[in-house]
Amino acid sequence: MKRILNKCTALALALTLATMLTACGSSAASQAATVPAETTVSAVQSTAPASVPETTAAATATPVPASATATSASIDIASFEDLATDKVSLIALGNSDVPVGQYSEEILTTLGIWDKIQSKVSFCGNVKEVLSQVSMGSVDCGIVYATDAATTDKVSVVATASADMMKTPVVYPAAVLKETGNSEAAQAFLNFLLTDEAKGAFVKAGFTYLADKTPGETKTDASCTLNIFAAASLTESLTEIGDLFMAENPNVEVVFNFDSSGTLEKQIESGAAADLFFSAAQKQMTALADGGYLMDGSKTDLLGNEVVLIVPAA
Repeated sequence: MKRILNKCTALALALTLATMLTACGSSAASQAATVPAETTVSAVQSTAPASVPETTAAATATPVPASATATSASIDIASFEDLATDKVSLIALGNSDVPVGQYSEEILTTLGIWDKIQSKVSFCGNVKEVLSQVSMGSVDCGIVYATDAATTDKVSVVATASADMMKTPVVYPAAVLKETGNSEAAQAFLNFLLTDEAKGAFVKAGFTYLADKTPGETKTDASCTLNIFAAASLTESLTEIGDLFMAENPNVEVVFNFDSSGTLEKQIESGAAADLFFSAAQKQMTALADGGYLMDGSKTDLLGNEVVLIVPAA
């Protein structure tokens, strides 16, 4: 009888131990399953800033408060005048040395609300940073170029600045720099910007094509690296055009430095090795011309653009 009881007791203990081990295994598996998710989130957070040009992000961008997020009020924003109302708590704008920031100030000054919105502004180092803040919903709205708004479905355009809101038309000039060591290749690239292939890429991106010059020679026998300093808003279209140019000139490697025109102007004035400058405004190009940095006769007004008010897409 004692042997039977001992066997029953042993069996009960074994069943209890098995139940405990099964429970522990399930708990461990559950915990292990959550680890990859945390790792993935961490990886995304650590790589996201890579899309913002390093040249200006640390020095010029105003950090957005972690608690600041776009609210349902964004869907009620319908005009530039709304920026001065309670519909807007936070707006992303370019810095004062960034063309899109200068155009934004012109618009809001014309409307008489520039001073009224200062406490709501998150300043950014270039137009791509403005676009990023709005697309992530970190702000209620922002002011960018129409071509930048067209690059993502994460924002909606709610208003376009009319001509009477701006004293300065949005014109993109390009010019070869006097100190270039690759003048033949640089001129060939500038000529290529006048071709139908380049025009097609610009128009597809939403730019208004202004140039009416007949393109010169677009092929070169030079073998070199061509450094093009260009406004951040030209990233998508110029990247495509650069590939087309290199296909025609396989001995030339085109390297782009995309950033705000104000930042690029300062880099050129500081001696950066650049062959051609493509600005989002006349102001920066004029400053370089006055300083003697441009090759005589090379400045060409190529593109026009519109300035728009955007909100996070619903």
